[in-house]
Amino acid sequence: MTTHSERLRNVSKMAHEEFAARGVRMFDVPARQMFEYDARGELQVLTTATHNRRTLAQMALDFPHCGTVVALRRSLKLNAATHTSLLYSPGCRLLMAVHIDRTSVELIGFCLVVNYRDDVLEPRHLRRLTHANVTIAPKTLYLELVCAKPHTGAATYLILRMLSRVDKQFPGGILTNPTNQRARDLFTRHQFVPLTPDSYRLTRAAAAHAVDAYAALLPGFDTRVEMCTRGGIRDARRTYWDCSSPR
Repeated sequence: MTTHSERLRNVSKMAHEEFAARGVRMFDVPARQMFEYDARGELQVLTTATHNRRTLAQMALDFPHCGTVVALRRSLKLNAATHTSLLYSPGCRLLMAVHIDRTSVELIGFCLVVNYRDDVLEPRHLRRLTHANVTIAPKTLYLELVCAKPHTGAATYLILRMLSRVDKQFPGGILTNPTNQRARDLFTRHQFVPLTPDSYRLTRAAAAHAVDAYAALLPGFDTRVEMCTRGGIRDARRTYWDCSSPR
């Protein structure tokens, strides 16, 4: 019998399969391989970046679908007084959904994530969590920013692909701070629950028990999983992935 944990990993894999069929690939890149600050403290493409790192960095900086309140440059703003930035935080990475076909390449969405520590939150968010007596578990992934081109499904793709990390690397789940109602609706659809009016969290347990809701976002989920899993040779109750596996 497939466990909740296995089904959770299957959701991440099926999101890969679904979007790969549409020509979408996810790039998981440490932010410091793409960005640095110029003499004025403004975020720019890393001068030593080459190949796809330079291309991806420029696409992220030029991405027009983050809205007016949130933006990559704002999230990675350098504090000139302390010379600190999320860019220097452990685990700061961009997960980027890129549509690639024979003649064009288009960034359709990206997430900025870091390993959670108290100092990655804006003080107002941290104060509200403290006043609500909320403790954030170790090994939590903090989702600072998600931007997506409308009607591409990129935000859903990126969130579903992160579920395998919740199962393995970040059992504390995912914490985020949605900035508007549209963002709150997005995270609610993906089973995040509010801790305060501006902090939402998806725990490992909640994600594991919401696999049917996630599967409903991926057409043909059960059929594809059935074809891509095999039983163990010694124990048929154990299942193994039998299609090409994404990282």
